[in-house]
Amino acid sequence: MTLINELQTLKEFQCEDRCVLSVYLNTHPGDPNQLNGGWRLHLKNGFKRIGEYLSASGDESELKAFKKINDKVVKEIEGNQNDLSKGVVIFASTDPELWSVHYVQVPVKTSFHWENHPVLEEMEYMYKAYPEAGVVLPSFGEVRILDTAMGSVKDELIYNFDPNLEVWGE
Repeated sequence: MTLINELQTLKEFQCEDRCVLSVYLNTHPGDPNQLNGGWRLHLKNGFKRIGEYLSASGDESELKAFKKINDKVVKEIEGNQNDLSKGVVIFASTDPELWSVHYVQVPVKTSFHWENHPVLEEMEYMYKAYPEAGVVLPSFGEVRILDTAMGSVKDELIYNFDPNLEVWGE
């Protein structure tokens, strides 16, 4: 599924009560605020604030759903901590089921949202700033085509010219 289709699907997602966690986490290793894994502290503090807010509201079912999603998100990020680039964007919900994870190569401002729908404004902004694009790199006897989106290469095709047959081949 392309990113634009996934964004459209996420826009249509809705639940009656607050049940959707939207996480935007800056993991850029070159950012001075992220030295020595500073993203771990931001992740812990963001979840702690939402947990405190839900505890104060007194809605036990909402707090239980949040804790379940919280554990799943932490496992996902810690399980892929060697693959973290500049940022992680996660949309998650337990009922109805939603799980959408994006490891992005573009700058992300850390924020956490617990709403009845995915908070997509920042993701849409990133997509507009770094849209899907194709890059064609011609050279003598070879053409390389790169399929990119959000600052990362999704696919690469290489075509070579055969001078004996005078045809291009993949």
